[in-house]
Amino acid sequence: MKEKIIDRIQKLINMAEGAKEVGSFKEAQSFAAKAQEMLMEHNLSMSEIEDFEDDPIEEEMFRAEDFGVEREWKFGSWKSILASMVARNNFCESMYFRDKRRIVFIGRKTDRMAAMMVYSHLARFAIDEARITKAFFETVGESTKDFYKSFFNGFVRAIGLRYKEQKEDFEDDALMVLNNQLKKIDEWIDQNHNTTSRKAGERSHNAAAFQQGLQKGEEADLNTPKQKLLK
Repeated sequence: MKEKIIDRIQKLINMAEGAKEVGSFKEAQSFAAKAQEMLMEHNLSMSEIEDFEDDPIEEEMFRAEDFGVEREWKFGSWKSILASMVARNNFCESMYFRDKRRIVFIGRKTDRMAAMMVYSHLARFAIDEARITKAFFETVGESTKDFYKSFFNGFVRAIGLRYKEQKEDFEDDALMVLNNQLKKIDEWIDQNHNTTSRKAGERSHNAAAFQQGLQKGEEADLNTPKQKLLK
């Protein structure tokens, strides 16, 4: 039984990589998210799916253009906070290099890919919804001062709360698998980076925008839409 589950997860991983190579990001996100879901459901780690030596812990820079996220969009600390939340819930860690304004994901290859896909999905969703909501505010005469900062802070706040609720539902064995993997990655980071900084939150000044961001964060699909063939 376990061999069949591992085989199915490996097939999902291969399909995710293939979809990404041809630029089908939504399809790739669905495959990768389903693979991560099955790992947690059956208390498996990636080392049981692929040979440990063939999938070492490494770092990979997030390249926005590879995932359909607009490069010209103002970065903001909300993205680094969101990346950290997504990474830690997909067997990874993330680091934000403020001087170069870049994010790297750290973990095994398949876990990095899954985390980056979920992160890009959520970032695109947040940006699109922020634009729509801001336009609505302007139409009805609502204040748009500090709109984007407040909206995005509300959004990541909701995502963080939802991930916290998810962890509370994990079985003890599944949580142990996740924590053990994160411990290994933290050790790798300590050996390869001088970690001084990480994420700093920004205060929100537009309460209405914050509430709208909070609402959209509650509506966002944390795993990206599942296709029928994955069920």
